[in-house]
Amino acid sequence: MNILDAFIRFYALLINRKVVPALFLSLLRYVVRKAANIVLPIYLKHSSGKTVKSISYSEMNGTDGKQVIVSLTTFPARISKLWMVIECMMRQTVRPDRIILYLSKEQFADKSLLPQNLLAYEGRGLTIEIKDGDLRSHKKHYYALREFPDSLVFLIDDDIFYPSDTIEKVLAAHCKSPSAVICRYARKIAYTSDGEIRPYRFWRWVNNASSDNDLFFGSGGGTLFQPNRLYVDVSDKDLFQRLTPQADDIWLNAMTRLAKTSIVKIPFGLFLPIINDDDVRLASSNRDDGMNDKQCQSISAYYKRQIGVDPFSKRMM
Repeated sequence: MNILDAFIRFYALLINRKVVPALFLSLLRYVVRKAANIVLPIYLKHSSGKTVKSISYSEMNGTDGKQVIVSLTTFPARISKLWMVIECMMRQTVRPDRIILYLSKEQFADKSLLPQNLLAYEGRGLTIEIKDGDLRSHKKHYYALREFPDSLVFLIDDDIFYPSDTIEKVLAAHCKSPSAVICRYARKIAYTSDGEIRPYRFWRWVNNASSDNDLFFGSGGGTLFQPNRLYVDVSDKDLFQRLTPQADDIWLNAMTRLAKTSIVKIPFGLFLPIINDDDVRLASSNRDDGMNDKQCQSISAYYKRQIGVDPFSKRMM
């Protein structure tokens, strides 16, 4: 096991447990995060470009000819450290066919504004596309799902260290459940006794493997989609900008549930974050300001009016 995987796997185990004081685990997580963000950039930089033993999806599965497309986006506060996420993808035991970074022209007028440590990956398989307008977090799914309708689209975040077997494990789950969305992070939607959806703060994180119908996946933690198994509105840009402008996860979960596509979560603990000191986390903002609840209500109300169905109803799946 290499240094990267060792840090990630140890950190993943540091979830709160009844037998271990929460304060101790919190302190240990802090120490590991700090140590990882000192050691891993050095390790990744000095071992970058080394040959990693890997196979393709077709070699792994023997099969359907589908490509694996890794898609992500970012914004200025995270761009300087994004190279580490790309490096993690370059070290996968099952290599993706393409890695595509979608950026907004409003934030990055042209490639000359990007750091050299990121541009260097263009020669190793990274594609950087700068698009007009700014769809915020929706950039990571909108373009890839439209441009690669017959592929497997794997969405990742821009601030996580990924272990080298991430894609391998997700594709293994896909082979067992070929029609499902496969995710590494999920919460369980909470309902009242009457079947009404409870506020997001009551949705509990799911650690173990699960295929529960009440799963709500986090798309950027590493989630595999088949575009043609999502609801027809998935690429309606005007609609998702109006209903869920700050929540690509809510939009994609609704599109999955409306299509009656099952969700499978593979087991994984905590994600090891890449620390960006100037970062403003959208997920925290959505949670703390109640924006997740507002956007869930918005999308539910819209589809009740349009087709008489609430995508987040307990009876939906």
